[in-house]
Amino acid sequence: MKKITYLESDKELERRVRNVLQGESKGNWVLYTKTIVLLTLILTVYSLPFFFSLPLWLLFLLAAVEGLLMAGVGMGIMHDANHGSFSKKQWVNSLFSSSLYLVGGYVPNWRMQHNVIHHGYTNITHSDDDLDTHDLIRFSPLQPLKKQHRYQAWYAPFLYSIMTLYWCTSKDFTQAYRYYKEGRKKFQNIRFHLFMVAISKIAYHLFWVVVPLLFWKTSWVGTLLFFFCMHLSAGLFLALVFQPAHVSSLTEFPEDMEFKNRQEHQILTSCNYAVGNKFVTWITGGLNYQIEHHLFPNISHVHYPKIAPIVKKYCEEKNLPYNNVGGFVKAVIEHFKYLSRLGSAQRLSV
Repeated sequence: MKKITYLESDKELERRVRNVLQGESKGNWVLYTKTIVLLTLILTVYSLPFFFSLPLWLLFLLAAVEGLLMAGVGMGIMHDANHGSFSKKQWVNSLFSSSLYLVGGYVPNWRMQHNVIHHGYTNITHSDDDLDTHDLIRFSPLQPLKKQHRYQAWYAPFLYSIMTLYWCTSKDFTQAYRYYKEGRKKFQNIRFHLFMVAISKIAYHLFWVVVPLLFWKTSWVGTLLFFFCMHLSAGLFLALVFQPAHVSSLTEFPEDMEFKNRQEHQILTSCNYAVGNKFVTWITGGLNYQIEHHLFPNISHVHYPKIAPIVKKYCEEKNLPYNNVGGFVKAVIEHFKYLSRLGSAQRLSV
């Protein structure tokens, strides 16, 4: 993989942010309260069918809610923990990073794809794994245009919805093997990783499928429908949070892998939305402040609203765009409009 080149190192923004935070860059009582609330809610919803025979309509409703909670755990707990920003203590970060297994993932894979590749090569076509859909969806104007892309704005929500189903079944196996074939050092013991992926998937399906089939006061059809509906809800919500933050007409998809500095790269390729909306910030784990997250992934998301004005002022001083599309709904609409444009134009300005 070709390396990105940064011509200079700019520590000014980091200095300003550190001065404001006064050493309080990790999680605090706000994050820990959220953790208790989310984990309590997700386990409560999971437990209800053990004790009550629920009508099918209520089971569907609970499944949709469980999917949102599953996504919330991923974004609001696991995400910070795997970036090392949940706590100052590494063992606490390691413990809560394991919440990824509750939502069907495998920690080493996630860290490689997200922390190393996505954050290192943000919006770099053919390098950022988050842009690679095997031609199912065209996310970048630098990707080849296929016939099916004409309809991608219409079928993308379906593919988004099955994202976590793919994740909790086959993705981690193929992904770990691909990282091994690419020669990534942490995956050279591929037999160990494939074994651990298998163990994690078995445990996951025992918890979410086998135990409910055996002990829930529902039919086996209702139990399986709950599982699938939960994943459709989680997958769609996760995608609607992540995709507008990078796949937007406001963000750039650089052809050249040379930037003035790291800050320029991350600012140009990220987009905020719903800034100031406390509920959106709470449920998305601060990922609506995507610029701040990409500039400071080691700072907990609970601090993003506080540092956002500093980042915005820095962008103004450096003549860089502070991409902010507006509210959450507007960001989603903008994302699908951009998908439509990408599906009909061979080449867009980048």
